[in-house]
Amino acid sequence: MEGRLISVSGEEIVYMKAGSYFFLLLLGAACILLTVGLIAMAYTNQQLQARLQAQQQALNQGVLGQQGQQISAGVLQDLSDASVDNSDIRQLLEKNGYRVASSRPAAAARSSTEKKQETTPNTEVQKP
Repeated sequence: MEGRLISVSGEEIVYMKAGSYFFLLLLGAACILLTVGLIAMAYTNQQLQARLQAQQQALNQGVLGQQGQQISAGVLQDLSDASVDNSDIRQLLEKNGYRVASSRPAAAARSSTEKKQETTPNTEVQKP
């Protein structure tokens, strides 16, 4: 059903056919539904991402926190040993709040213990 209308200026206006109207109406409704679905998925993904970030942070604090403490303790011990011979390292440690109490014999004892551990062969046998 095609309708025609003559405007005030004298131009003829043609209305679209009913089939075209309903097709465009359905196309517009589909666009609106897809937009709502996209917004809902974005919200869900944002919540999932926040939950996963919280889990990752908890893992990092547990694993990396322990590793970081072990590494920092080892680094501080090595710096303490090196400060016996180097006054600049000793001053750096004291400047940052660490008091060096090790003496030359303690550092030597530690290094000899490490050498013994390095030279001791590993006798553990793994089963295939």
